[in-house]
Amino acid sequence: MRGLIEKDVRLIAKRKTTMLAFLILSMILGLSNDSRLIVGYLTVFMTVLAVSTIAYDEMENGMIFLFTLPVSVKTYAKEKFLFCGGCGAAAWVLAVIICIVTGMCRGELPDIAVDSVVMGMFLFVAALMLSLMIPIQIKFGSENSRIAMIVIVAVLAVMLSVITVVFGKDSIYQINSFISSIPAVIFAAVCLVLTLAVISASYRISCRILENKEL
Repeated sequence: MRGLIEKDVRLIAKRKTTMLAFLILSMILGLSNDSRLIVGYLTVFMTVLAVSTIAYDEMENGMIFLFTLPVSVKTYAKEKFLFCGGCGAAAWVLAVIICIVTGMCRGELPDIAVDSVVMGMFLFVAALMLSLMIPIQIKFGSENSRIAMIVIVAVLAVMLSVITVVFGKDSIYQINSFISSIPAVIFAAVCLVLTLAVISASYRISCRILENKEL
């Protein structure tokens, strides 16, 4: 496990120029726009970057070599979820700090009640993203996984449009009002339970895909 994490850290380190450029861009956006957007940008960016290490593993039969080592399917899948989740969480913490600092530079004091919910939602979205992206990346590979993600996003967009047409825009506002009325603690607990359930299901699916994959 530790060796796999070190491998992925070294792979991510090769992209340090990209990460630094994105960090600087996020700080500029935070100073000129809503600083809370930094949290979403950095968290999603690092999550996607961490998931991309699967593509590096598949290059030049790297995956075949990995499984000739004392590395099981479950260990590999577990490491990917821990590493990607850790990268997303670390980026989230860094982004929150940058958000607070840039907000204070603009003379804005954080609204803890509102900002904590908004920032927490970014972390929740990142967790759902990696739960979706990891099994797709393992199943379809680097190129085909992009097509699969586009198809999934398009299907979700169509479903949202159909719901809006069938039930009307008022239903969307009612759902938003209902969610806003839920106490923050209960809402956070529900999101946490849902996230753990989705990650657990995604981990099992990823293990099954790896077991059935021809390496």
